[in-house]
Amino acid sequence: MTCSLTLLGLGAMGTALGRAWLAAGHPLTVWNRTAARAGALAAEGATVAAHAFALIGRESVAPSALAPLLADWLTAMAPAVHHTAAQLESGDYALGGVSNLGMQVAGVPTFLRTAEEQRVSPELLSPYFALMRRRLETGSAGEDLTGVVDLLRR
Repeated sequence: MTCSLTLLGLGAMGTALGRAWLAAGHPLTVWNRTAARAGALAAEGATVAAHAFALIGRESVAPSALAPLLADWLTAMAPAVHHTAAQLESGDYALGGVSNLGMQVAGVPTFLRTAEEQRVSPELLSPYFALMRRRLETGSAGEDLTGVVDLLRR
């Protein structure tokens, strides 16, 4: 029996799971906000979705099929709230950073181009991207995204 799997986010654990899935002969679709992380699995036979929205766009995946995957991903990301709080309290926005601001801003054009290709409006995220760019202009490339909070404080 062949089962398909979709992975959202490709850290060490997700990549290892994907490799095991492919080695077992199952089809795999992957997405990561940093597209380069999907490259290794693509070379091993995985299909790369442009971004999570693509899974409910051209790829004809029902929203009800994607919902549990996104819910699991959001649950996995919930501890980031505590991480952000620790950074805000310490004032060290690079503390334990995994995905720095410089990398995030560098990926924005790809995200916007992909959204356009998939006919998904970027209008919800565009103001956030603008804040990310403003923070980067202060020389904060090595920080996590927490520094954007400073721009929101009045």
